[in-house]
Amino acid sequence: MKPGEMCRVCGNDKQNLPLTAREMMYGTRERFDYLDCARCGCVQIAEVPRDLSPYYPPDYYSFAGAPDLNPFVKFLQRRRARHVLGKRDLLGRLFARLRGIPPTLDYVKRAGAGFKDAVLEVGCGNGERLLAMHAYGFTRLTGLDPYAGEAAARATGVRIEKAEIADYEGTYDFIALHHSFEHMDKPKEALGHVARLLSAGGTALVRIPVASSHAFRIYGTDWVQLDAPRHLYLHTAKSMNVLAAACGLDITETVYDSTAFQFWGSEQYRRDIPLRDERSYAMNKASVLFGREQIKVWEKRARGLNREGLGDQACFYLRKPTAKPAAG
Repeated sequence: MKPGEMCRVCGNDKQNLPLTAREMMYGTRERFDYLDCARCGCVQIAEVPRDLSPYYPPDYYSFAGAPDLNPFVKFLQRRRARHVLGKRDLLGRLFARLRGIPPTLDYVKRAGAGFKDAVLEVGCGNGERLLAMHAYGFTRLTGLDPYAGEAAARATGVRIEKAEIADYEGTYDFIALHHSFEHMDKPKEALGHVARLLSAGGTALVRIPVASSHAFRIYGTDWVQLDAPRHLYLHTAKSMNVLAAACGLDITETVYDSTAFQFWGSEQYRRDIPLRDERSYAMNKASVLFGREQIKVWEKRARGLNREGLGDQACFYLRKPTAKPAAG
C-alpha cells in the first residue's frame, strides 16, 4: 500500500501511512498491509483476504463452549438483573453488592433495554452473552454469526442463526456487536444494516478495539489488538462518528473498557511470542514472562487510560432517532 491511498471510511487520500502487520494469534507470521488514515485515524487492511475462514479455526476463542449454569445461580442472577434494571428486589440488591454487576448487565442497563425487548447480537460466537441474558430474564434473544457451529447456544428464548447481517430481517430494540464490527469488511454497509434492523428509539452497542489508543501509539504493529488479518478495521471515535452520521445514528455515550491485555499481549508480540504459544500468558497464567505484580500494575494503568479516553477498546452506544411527526 502506498502513502496517500484513500481511506475507505472518510475518503481522505492525503498523508495516510502504510503499515505492515503480522498474524500473531496463531503465529503464522504472515504479513498484511494496512493503512493508517491521517484524518479519521482508522487503521484498515489494504486488501481483504479472499477467504478469511482459515483464520477462524474451530478452536478460535469465540466458539469455545458456553458454561451451563445451575438453576440456583440462574435464580440469583435473575433477581440481581431485576435490581440493576430498576425493579425493587432486596435479594437482587444484596447479590449485586456481594458479587458486583457483570459487564453484560452493565451494557444492557446503559442501553436502556428491558426484559421484554427484542435483542440481537451480531457476531455472537457460541452465544455465551445471550445465554447470560437469558439467565437474567430476557426471552427474545437472537444471535447471528457466519461461523456459528453446531455447538452454538440452544435454549428456550435463544436462537442462533448462521447468517450475515446483510441477509437478515426483523426489528430489534437492542443490537449488540461485541468485538465483531472490526471483523466486517464493509463497515458502513454493516452499520447501515444495524440501523435498518433497529427500532425507532432503539440502541445499538458497538464494542471494538480502538486505534486512537495509548497502546497503538506505543506498540505500533505489535499492538495485540491489531490482530491481522482478522481485524479489518481498527476504528477511532472520529471514524465511528463518520459512520454513525452516514447511517442516521447518534452516538450517545462512549465507555472505554480496556484491560491489562493491551500491555502483556503487545509485549509478547514485541518478543515474537504468539498469543497461542505455550509460553504465552494467555495459555499459562503461571508463565515466567510476567509476574502477578506486573499484571496488577498494567490493570491499574488500563483503568487510568480508560478514564482518560485512551484505552485500547471502547463501547459506543448508538441511538436510532424516533420518527419526527409529519407536518400538519
